[in-house]
Amino acid sequence: MPKLKSGHRRHLLHLEGGRGWGNLGLCFDVRAAILLGRMAKVLVTGGTGFVGREVVRQLLSLGYQVRVLARQGAAENKFLAKYGVEGVAGGVGDRAALDRAMRGVDAVVHLVGIIVEKKGQTFHKVHVEGTENVVLAAEQAGVKRFIHMSALGRRNPDGAFSTEYHRTKALAEKVVRGSFLEWTIFRPSVVFGPGDGFVNQLAAMMRFPWTVLQLWSFPLIGGGKTLLQPVAVGDVGRAFAGSIAHSSAVGQTYDLVGAERLSLREILQEIATATGHDYVVEKFPWQLVMRSLLWALVVAIPLVLLVLALLPVILAWHSGGGLADASGGTWGAIELRSVPSTATQVSIPFPLPTSFFIVGIVVWFVTLIAALRSRKLILFDLPWSQAFLAGAVLGLLPKPPLTMGQVWMLQQDNVGEAGPAAQAFGLELKNFRQGIREYL
Repeated sequence: MPKLKSGHRRHLLHLEGGRGWGNLGLCFDVRAAILLGRMAKVLVTGGTGFVGREVVRQLLSLGYQVRVLARQGAAENKFLAKYGVEGVAGGVGDRAALDRAMRGVDAVVHLVGIIVEKKGQTFHKVHVEGTENVVLAAEQAGVKRFIHMSALGRRNPDGAFSTEYHRTKALAEKVVRGSFLEWTIFRPSVVFGPGDGFVNQLAAMMRFPWTVLQLWSFPLIGGGKTLLQPVAVGDVGRAFAGSIAHSSAVGQTYDLVGAERLSLREILQEIATATGHDYVVEKFPWQLVMRSLLWALVVAIPLVLLVLALLPVILAWHSGGGLADASGGTWGAIELRSVPSTATQVSIPFPLPTSFFIVGIVVWFVTLIAALRSRKLILFDLPWSQAFLAGAVLGLLPKPPLTMGQVWMLQQDNVGEAGPAAQAFGLELKNFRQGIREYL
């Protein structure tokens, strides 16, 4: 074996795990790069995203040289500068940028994907056409090793996919499998960790001001029965980075899932506990109905008192008449005279007794205290029909918290087999309950 630099030896020892090259089965290009006295260079598409940042960190920890293709802004440039990573500005639709990014690369980790369509970014354009562009650029540049991030997704009984998201992910896999590359495909479940868009978004909706707007309640879509298998971002990063040099992973498709299968209800309960909420689960939200009535009274009582206090002035101004003294006092009665002189008089006794307003204020104060004390989080069942309606309405927002496509996805369990990937790449699979408490 040629004499290697200390950094290269550490890289090999980490990859070998003390077992020797023959047992490990290093991919040829990666092994050749190390023997030639340089670290293998890996291109990561989408390397500044949530999963991408962790993959980049894991690659660097193994001694790889890393190049990132991403649309670069202030946050992205800060990340690249922090880790000394080479960046190429561009997207998977930019063939010129892809050609520049592929120069001198030994392997590609393709992570780019979207979960919500935006103007100019459809699932087909990003997942299918984007993957076609990256695969073609890699083949033309002579790159052999290709790691692709897909997604867990099950077919309907008729063999079709229920969502465009899953259909385009499947088409992208077909593109990769039909290439001349030494490919490995990973299908992650829901990924959690610091900066994620799943747990953090749900936790944010359980904090101020969302809790107030939702009256301290949270819907369980479809009763919260959907099974998920959340996987820690650290485990995902280790799997992607560790797979590059393993020839045994070539041509394989792995589920990337956690050790636990949890229902959506259990996940929301864990997030509620981690954010300091006591909670109650209801099939029909009776407590939410009562809470809504309390807050309606909190808003309505002062409005009614204000209108009653100002009613004499409002009626007098509206009639064009004056305030007549019908009982010897300044505010004894309101006498309304129509125009012209046809007389119609309406006497309304004013003012209301001061005691009436005092009682009203006391009732309001008691109602407010009762409403504020009713702050236990209510997890309630939301039928699928109402969930689809909510997805249709919320999907119109610039950054929708829920879309109809996501509701469709929740109708199917998102689980897989944890064993193959864990055994192949030595994953310990972080516990969801403990993991979220480290950053919430």
